[in-house]
Amino acid sequence: MGSMFLSKGQIYRNILPVFLLSVIFLNTPVQAQPNWTILESSRTVGTLKDVFFLDPNNGWAVGNNDNTDMATILFTGNGGTTWQNQTHPLSGILNTIILLDANTGYSAGQDWNDFTPAVLKTGNGGQNWEKQTVPNLEGELYDLHLLSAIKGFAVGYNSGNDKTLILRTTNGTSWTNVIHPSVKGQLNSVHFSDAQNGWIAGYNSNLDSPILLQTIDGGST
Repeated sequence: MGSMFLSKGQIYRNILPVFLLSVIFLNTPVQAQPNWTILESSRTVGTLKDVFFLDPNNGWAVGNNDNTDMATILFTGNGGTTWQNQTHPLSGILNTIILLDANTGYSAGQDWNDFTPAVLKTGNGGQNWEKQTVPNLEGELYDLHLLSAIKGFAVGYNSGNDKTLILRTTNGTSWTNVIHPSVKGQLNSVHFSDAQNGWIAGYNSNLDSPILLQTIDGGST
């Protein structure tokens, strides 16, 4: 009859696998499950192109309404649980929106009445949006970057000459064309790290390649 006692070697051999499995389990990161919730968006028909939140509660989303051909501006004051339409004068589409504070904000896209670039501005948190003065050319704006409440840049596409487009404001009211190495294509994104250093990204249709522009003097060149 064999011994009922285990030797130290047998004990180690029996315990070691259990110990290793415990160590592996305890040191294996637990993968968090995705937790995205579909939000009510005021049952708007169409598409939304951009969203911006000033804080966890107050946010805006922009796009266009297929039923009315009007641009869409939605606002939430409760973190996205409910959304309300904000009134504005633009027939067309809005592709981008940015708020500098609880009052001042800009949104940009295209006016479908004459297919010109469009910039809207609010000074009261979106209770009213007003059209800004832009150059008389056909085109569309895809992105905005504001350096202050009255200074900023917008980028996009000049459909009149099939070339890139950069607009600039220095007074928060009117926008002017910026001379730049214009190529056939469009500019999709603009960002400044400070008042002097900025970058723009887009697409060169001549070369079927990306394009990157940089300024180190606040957009003067």
